[in-house]
Amino acid sequence: MIKQLCELAKKEDLVKHPALTKITPTIIIDLDSEGNCLGVRSIDKKEARGFLCESVTKTRNVVARVLVDNSEYLLGITADETKNAKNVTPQDKFNAFLDKNTPYLRETAHLKPVYNFYFDKKTTGLEKAKALFSELDKKAKVGVIAFYLPTGKYAHGLPEVLEKIKSDYDTAQLEKIASGTKECSVCARNQFPIEPIHEKIKRIPSGQASGNALVSYNSDAFCSYGLEQNENSKICSDCAKNYVSALNWLLSEGRPVPNEKGKEKFVFTHRKNLGSDTAILFWTRDKSGFDPMDFLDAPQDDEVARLLSSPDSGREADIRLEENQFYSITLSGSAARIALRDWIEISLYQTKSNLCNWFTDIEIIDNKKKAYTPLWKMAHACKGSTDKDPLSSRVQGILWRCAIKNQLVPLWVLSAVINRIRADSSKFKWRKKESNDLSIYEIFSSARIALMKLTINRLNKEERPIMLDLDRENNNTAYLCGRLLSVLADIQHASLGDVNAGVVDRFYSSASTTPSVAFGRLIKNAQYHLSKMRSEKPGLTVKLEKKLTELIGKINDFPQTLTLEDQGRFAIGFYHQQQLRFESNQ
Repeated sequence: MIKQLCELAKKEDLVKHPALTKITPTIIIDLDSEGNCLGVRSIDKKEARGFLCESVTKTRNVVARVLVDNSEYLLGITADETKNAKNVTPQDKFNAFLDKNTPYLRETAHLKPVYNFYFDKKTTGLEKAKALFSELDKKAKVGVIAFYLPTGKYAHGLPEVLEKIKSDYDTAQLEKIASGTKECSVCARNQFPIEPIHEKIKRIPSGQASGNALVSYNSDAFCSYGLEQNENSKICSDCAKNYVSALNWLLSEGRPVPNEKGKEKFVFTHRKNLGSDTAILFWTRDKSGFDPMDFLDAPQDDEVARLLSSPDSGREADIRLEENQFYSITLSGSAARIALRDWIEISLYQTKSNLCNWFTDIEIIDNKKKAYTPLWKMAHACKGSTDKDPLSSRVQGILWRCAIKNQLVPLWVLSAVINRIRADSSKFKWRKKESNDLSIYEIFSSARIALMKLTINRLNKEERPIMLDLDRENNNTAYLCGRLLSVLADIQHASLGDVNAGVVDRFYSSASTTPSVAFGRLIKNAQYHLSKMRSEKPGLTVKLEKKLTELIGKINDFPQTLTLEDQGRFAIGFYHQQQLRFESNQ
């Protein structure tokens, strides 16, 4: 994985020089030619631009940066008194900043205003900046501060400053190599020293604002053979810089897109958030117009139809896809580290083929139309409408892998869907009267049915597959029991209307788990309803009685219990029978 991230960084030219990185200042100190402070202003992050500066790895220790940093380093005052470290004071950081930057200020003519700002007592520099900074809004104080020179340039981005940073870095690297270096475990070269600490990766879901580490050895228990920190990973400084840059790019790359209301919304190019705690990053080795996430997240009927027919056409294009590779990382924040949940590496051609299988497996009929449920909706099918449950993000990550790799869906996902249907069935009403009432198509949604169909069909390749709509030739007892309960619910509704205690809300749970206990009473009640209806609705009575007799005749014995998979077949049978309501003659 790290090797492919390094290749991505090189291909996209993300690392201009290992000593440099991009930073976005949000607080500007304006200086005149004498070093006087003209003002301290905060700028919106949307207006702020990224500029090259020195790349440093921030740790708990004091680590100063050249000419750009937070208020503790630049001004010696904290932005938030409640977050002061016990062993390190803002003055310690300020002293470290001056120690590091004084050589730059003395040797670079264009930095004379900054030198005067700190060292010329005649100017209204440092003290005025401190006073103006203290007047800023509390939220505005938390950010990176930069000096804006009278020449119209930022101090940290001056060409001569960047050249000195690179020169000092290269000299330090040569000294490390001269003292001996090891072969890198990623690139298999020994041209660069092994870095003890890698840079942080920003914008990780549920991660820290300061960033999270992918490779980290912060305890002696993790180390071996007398090696310290990341020396144990044997990742050279060049590869460490590249993989961090690639991850930061994948996490942030995107563009603003106008929504239906005309407002702009930022859309990520290589990232898909799964809830608030997980994200999927994806890319291809070579650029390709084929994007699996678009297909899964918002499937369009015409695009899916073209995808399903594409294996039979365009062999030359297929060969190009076969040579190309698709990569995917699923990750979350875990305190100061990154929790790597999944890594996928597969040919783009195989990805395309697997997606064809995916859409075939989830295809169902909903209101007389073929429906392809978006992946995120299928994941949400495992939780209730009011739940704030992280389960959906976990399921979404699993379904993503199942779609890309053509793998089986774990049985616990089926269990989660069935439990939700069973819980929601108690809230069923033919006509919703209260806010917590649920209709038949909310309980048995197309997303829930598609997920159960996908899971069961992939787990039982040798058995008769569940079809996309009503299968009159399917004599599986659980499937027939589900259809039968649907007919019994229709009979009661036709006879009594929307009663408070109906077949679905009272008996679905028991009928779908212990049919032999529930159906005897239900069928007896149905016979009573039919006899009552014969004089009032003779035509409808004949139709319903015919359905009831047909289904009962196909069931030899009602099972005492149903397995988890059969409970899924039961729910699908119920859904398929209910879909007949959309036929013109029902």
